[in-house]
Amino acid sequence: MDINDKLLKIQIKTAHKVSSTKFSIPFCNSRMSAHGVVKKVYTPEQVDFIATIWKDQLLLIPVTGENKSIMYISEIYPDNGIKSTVNLV
Repeated sequence: MDINDKLLKIQIKTAHKVSSTKFSIPFCNSRMSAHGVVKKVYTPEQVDFIATIWKDQLLLIPVTGENKSIMYISEIYPDNGIKSTVNLV
């Protein structure tokens, strides 16, 4: 994608439903090797954004270098009152 003369690298991933209000998006690529599955988390040098469709909406999530191999996203805050570690859509 080209925005303001800057080429943005976007990796498209499938969102997976985890519960009625929560879904996950992989932030890595994976392949099979002789030793099993090998996962490699995307870096900001490789990808600028991860894109997915959730409930007919396009989501663009920046790759910061702090991402884990999977990001969990919730539509509501949990009942336990913890909000600082929750990614809301």
